[in-house]
Amino acid sequence: MDRFKKTRVSVTDLAVGMYVCELDRPWLDLPFEPPFQIEGFEIRSQRDIDQVRRYCDYVFIRHDASWRDDDQNLASASGVGWSSLRSFSNSIVRSLFCRRETRSPAPDERVDKPSGKNERWEQYSVRQLSAAAYERLFSETGKPLPKHYEILSPNAMNRVVYQDQTSIEEELEPATNAIDSANSVYDDLVLEIKKEEEIDVDVLKETVDSMARSVIRNPDALSYLVHLKVFSPHTYSLAISSCVMAMAFGRFLGLAEHEIHTLGVGALLQDVGMVKLPPELLRKKGALNSVERKIVRSHVWNSTEIVRAATGIPEPVADICLYHHERYDGSGYPEGLRKDQIPLFATITGIVDTYMALISYRPYRRTSTSFEALTELARLKDEEFLGALVDRFTRYVAIFPVGSFVKLNSGHIGVVVARNPMKILEPRVMLIVDPSGRRMSKPLNINFAAERKSSFLEGLKIVGEVIPRDLGLNVEEFFAS
Repeated sequence: MDRFKKTRVSVTDLAVGMYVCELDRPWLDLPFEPPFQIEGFEIRSQRDIDQVRRYCDYVFIRHDASWRDDDQNLASASGVGWSSLRSFSNSIVRSLFCRRETRSPAPDERVDKPSGKNERWEQYSVRQLSAAAYERLFSETGKPLPKHYEILSPNAMNRVVYQDQTSIEEELEPATNAIDSANSVYDDLVLEIKKEEEIDVDVLKETVDSMARSVIRNPDALSYLVHLKVFSPHTYSLAISSCVMAMAFGRFLGLAEHEIHTLGVGALLQDVGMVKLPPELLRKKGALNSVERKIVRSHVWNSTEIVRAATGIPEPVADICLYHHERYDGSGYPEGLRKDQIPLFATITGIVDTYMALISYRPYRRTSTSFEALTELARLKDEEFLGALVDRFTRYVAIFPVGSFVKLNSGHIGVVVARNPMKILEPRVMLIVDPSGRRMSKPLNINFAAERKSSFLEGLKIVGEVIPRDLGLNVEEFFAS
């Protein structure tokens, strides 16, 4: 639980003396250097207020006075957050990295490139990020919101403001149990449908509810598992991954808990009707002809019929199944709906499904990084998807999601274990591969935000996201058997 009380405040109501502990967006250092401190700041002048108003619609204000002590603690590398990162990294190593020991870097330790060269490693071109790309991605649409999309407004009265109830390390175990159980339940569900048996709705609801509770407590744990596992040959199904991401995004938007649950059920069942299609059609690698395309598109009706035939599933779930392939410009199916004719939850599911499909491994195409997937979604703003909703999804995912793999300018490869909501280019990273491409026997914990002024991090930075498969890395080796 948070150690202090915080209240959401419109930037028009800010005053000198207030302490801002959280902003409404996680990327203020893009594409420029942000004026704000990592963990919050006191408003000391009208200039501070003007800066906040320039970048934000609303902020969160902290009410107690202990933040003054916190500001002093943050000046050192061993300040707030480092011990919890080390604990979380240790839990990751135990569960995912074959129980290898981790260590924190010594204060005077520096990460340098080795003198020897690994040709494959040197030739690899990391998918770097440019300032121009940032500007395109984070430029927001100015178009008005459809009436039933009012939850997207910063001043929406029915928007729920969630606070993390657990730390990431505390949530990792229940999140793992919840998603593993969901994977098994979904497999059973598919078999029930194939055999034309009645769906066990109670088990389905409890499965989604277990994941929803984890998302409500702290969404980063499940999101971490989804993004990390997406690089494994034995990944979670796209349905499970989309379910998690849809609920986490729903929490970010401020949906009520029952709405998050409904959204999760819909995202899980959106493509379940695929099981009724001819197997040879689903296995086809080449382009579909017009007849085959029509058959594949019929899965939305199949999914809807399955959901409506099951007792106890809310009607909005059927809407998600039927309309998640509808597009803002009317180019979607099955009915060619446009703009605000498309239910909000169906649009959310469509965006999440598109994102997960782009970053997931497919043998017939190149896998996208998170940034590349977000860039593709940005290209589709106000064409295939409501631009304002794509903007919110971009805010939620940020550049380096928890569980993504990144390359440093030293040549090291690491996995993001915690995001920095105030500076998204400075997440917490665990280095797992050295510059020559060898697996590190003792992963290094890197906290960019806390150690920025230390000699260890001098000149060190993330240059881009990487796809392990591009480097010939088998992520499965990093998972405990």
